[in-house]
Amino acid sequence: MATNYQRGRRKEYALRDWLERQGYVVVRSSASKGPIDLVAIKDGQVLLLQVQTSPYVPNAKRAQLLDCANRAGLPIVLAYPIGRGHWHLAPIASPKTTPKPWGAQQGNKG
Repeated sequence: MATNYQRGRRKEYALRDWLERQGYVVVRSSASKGPIDLVAIKDGQVLLLQVQTSPYVPNAKRAQLLDCANRAGLPIVLAYPIGRGHWHLAPIASPKTTPKPWGAQQGNKG
């Protein structure tokens, strides 16, 4: 019988493969205990993904994801399966601020 970790990892691999077929470059956060399971990049768009089995996200987890979105300056996307080989991607947490370009820190005339 598969453990929760093994079932979750299988879903992460399935989503990774699906995103790669859509043209994304995907990096998996192996053995992740953090809020981000996958990072997908395509045409300058970066998706920080939380993979789940359903759209339900407990309030504590949602707060953790929002904190991560704010620190990263990127939205967090919830991904869950909606049928064999198909996924639903829904923004779950958006940052409060727009990320600054590289080198645009305080006092840097870049």
